[in-house]
Amino acid sequence: FDFARIEDGTDDWVVADQSGEVWRFVERTGRFEAIGPMVPSPDPPEAYRVDVESRGGSSVLRVAGRFGLFTSVDGGREWARTLGPDGREDPEIWDVYRDPAGAPLWLGSFVHGVLRVDRGNAPVESNRGLRAAWERSVHARDGFALVGTAHGRLFSTVDGGEALTEVTGPLRDLQLARVHVGREAWFVSGFEGFHRSDDGGATWIVPAGPEAELSECKRVLRDYGTSNRIYLSTRVSFTSGKVWRSDDGGRTYTRIARLAADPGDIWLNRISGGDIYLHKGEQTLRSSDGGASWDTLGLLPLADPTDVVLSGSEAGAPTLY
Repeated sequence: FDFARIEDGTDDWVVADQSGEVWRFVERTGRFEAIGPMVPSPDPPEAYRVDVESRGGSSVLRVAGRFGLFTSVDGGREWARTLGPDGREDPEIWDVYRDPAGAPLWLGSFVHGVLRVDRGNAPVESNRGLRAAWERSVHARDGFALVGTAHGRLFSTVDGGEALTEVTGPLRDLQLARVHVGREAWFVSGFEGFHRSDDGGATWIVPAGPEAELSECKRVLRDYGTSNRIYLSTRVSFTSGKVWRSDDGGRTYTRIARLAADPGDIWLNRISGGDIYLHKGEQTLRSSDGGASWDTLGLLPLADPTDVVLSGSEAGAPTLY
């Protein structure tokens, strides 16, 4: 299950789940409108990742899943399918990442590893013979990309994936779940903790604060309104979750909230930073002082939630979802 906001001034959202159905949530009416399924099939396409790209007032919708990458340029009325390099119908694409500078489009495939798609072209298998890219395994910035796999291997590339340099080092048993390229550092997380590199992967350090062994680092957020501030949401087990804040660019962290057994998530305005929002259990909370104190905004009673994903709009007072 995943969802993404449509950047066309409507504040609408695209939502997809493992049934293969796709909906547009219309903010004006507060209703869901069906714009799928992506492809008729007796087996659900199992959507894993949603991406929305704005192009001159219109939006390109992408949904990645078990049977490939599905793209719509007309609001979901028609969908085109991109398969793997060998035409297989089950490439299991778990991640879609667009370089903010433009092409290429990066795909994390559990079957093919990391794929690169230049605009209008077929996917190219960048890492020959590598497999098991999944979750949030690709992050690119200014032509540079960092890609990871579930087997714990980490690679960097500066030429669109034509050549990849392994920078795994001591991370081989990490089982990478998320990678992030900052302006001055790299961050990766997995089942054996959260790591930072200041020297292009030559060495890795474990920041002080979060536990050395994690079952999940669900969220890494940079506060663009406060220099060097980063937030983490981590979970050691299903009964122990925490939220952390760093004021030194990710070198050390201070715990600012406990999630306990309640599934939860955090959200921060990606443009201006500022207030941080936390949803845990039935409560939605907000902090204006970096987590030193929290105000309860409201209650959202959910029936036995197994996971919570919190997101919001970027303009004015945020609309939370």
